[in-house]
Amino acid sequence: MPTPSQFPALQSSEIQDRLRLAKTQFDENVETLREEFERVLSQAHECARFFDTAARDALSANVDDPSFGTSVRNYGDANVNDASHKVACPGWCAA
Repeated sequence: MPTPSQFPALQSSEIQDRLRLAKTQFDENVETLREEFERVLSQAHECARFFDTAARDALSANVDDPSFGTSVRNYGDANVNDASHKVACPGWCAA
């Protein structure tokens, strides 16, 4: 591990400049992460609405559809691999 004497001495103004730059970069990264979190959270809400609607529709229909490979009454609990789910939940939450 280097000792303090192995590092070049910095002027106080250089240290302050580096600290300001680091804080600016940190703040920008936090903002980027916040925006990405809000985007992903919005997608999660869309997925939840999709499943709520599908489950409500399936329960109100109260029928079995063999083309789904499962009872439509259990649609909200099933591992869904159909195209409509993949459209509603692209990428990260698609089954």
